[in-house]
Amino acid sequence: MLKITKVEAVAFRAPRRPWHAAFGTVIESEYAVVFVESEDGHVGIGEVATIWSRKGRAQARDINEIVAPLLVGKDAMRLNELCVLVRDALGREGNPAKAGVDIALHDLVGRALKLPVYQLLGGKVRDRFRLSHSINMASPEEMAEEAAFLVDRGFRTLKLKAGIDHSNDLRALELIREAVGTEISLRVDLNAGVTSPKEAVRQIGALEPFALEFVEQPVKGPDLDGMAFVRERTSVPIMADESLWTSADAAAIARKSAADLGNIYVMEAGGLREGRQAFAVLEAAGISCMLGSMPEFGIGTAAQLHLGATVPNLLETNDLCGFDYQLEDYLIDPLTIEDGSIAVPDGPGLGVELDRKKLEAWRIDT
Repeated sequence: MLKITKVEAVAFRAPRRPWHAAFGTVIESEYAVVFVESEDGHVGIGEVATIWSRKGRAQARDINEIVAPLLVGKDAMRLNELCVLVRDALGREGNPAKAGVDIALHDLVGRALKLPVYQLLGGKVRDRFRLSHSINMASPEEMAEEAAFLVDRGFRTLKLKAGIDHSNDLRALELIREAVGTEISLRVDLNAGVTSPKEAVRQIGALEPFALEFVEQPVKGPDLDGMAFVRERTSVPIMADESLWTSADAAAIARKSAADLGNIYVMEAGGLREGRQAFAVLEAAGISCMLGSMPEFGIGTAAQLHLGATVPNLLETNDLCGFDYQLEDYLIDPLTIEDGSIAVPDGPGLGVELDRKKLEAWRIDT
């Protein structure tokens, strides 16, 4: 038995590189770190990362006041049972909190068994990932300049944040293609910013000359009929993002034929277990997916890497470098990007260690 003696979430706030997208502007990261301790002294760590309205302090309160009492005294080795218990303890808006606890539970069990988390999830099918990097929404000239900089760093896939000013988006794509050439893969994320499915069809049609790999989430997340409408009337593959949080969402997308591809987030899914379920549902429907980023710091990114290592229907290139969008990370030994790719950590649990002094410096009261 691996008896849980303490569950605690610590909210923190850290400045980040300003980020502009169709959903708004982000200038800081208000997240949380989760600790799950066992009777024999092992400590699992998890991360709560979200850009949505209920941020680190609110998510941490949910964990400390609602989830923690449910887990203390339980056997962490009953991992599946506990992850379901956490899933059912909070509503959908608490999915990032669920994810933080789910990740920490997996890390705890992995450390106790001296196994990496990917083994707990069924074993690896890949060791490394090619990385996609998003281009911050700005003037077309600035976006083209950033694209060239990212290519120089080794990234071969770039994602353009778009969906507010269509003429600006077109001009940005023109300048980016001039700056990076035709061998670089381009993706466009509309972040549900288009006013209607018909308008989305019109705009995506104008994007076709730029040889895009896919267009992500043209219309509002709940509008699966609208997503299906767009998908049926465009030649560019459509990826679901805001429409896709959980395995139930995945099933609805498959039933509606609402997307060619899916973007699954560990945070939005509510953890590794539910994220794996969403991948499995879409695998059964013949739909490939990528892993999306909030963006996470090192713990959350490590969790993504362990999940991505195990799923067969994963795209070759993924958004697994969230820490690169932050000004600095809180890991003792930060994850590293080499020539536009990243490796899966191999140590016990998540294979990463938290710098607790850095967390204390960023800590905020809940």
